Amino acid sequence: LKALCDTEVKAVIPLMVDDDVIGVLAIYRLLAQKNGFSEMDEEIFNLLGNHAAMAICTAILRHENAGRIKLRQGFLAQV
Repeated sequence: LKALCDTEVKAVIPLMVDDDVIGVLAIYRLLAQKNGFSEMDEEIFNLLGNHAAMAICTAILRHENAGRIKLRQGFLAQV
């Protein structure tokens, strides 16, 4: 991890939900055969960022709802 901290970041992809940035993906190196980024790379980064942001939000919502579901199931079991 220390080596990455000393490495120049090649690209930063924001993870956005609506207008909120919930995180970033950082690209530190390119594959040996890549000289730079193309428009296609940018499109792929945007798609990756959108999917990652939605996955994070979904995981958070599932975690929050898990407690509510257990509470509801416990209540219904007593009825």
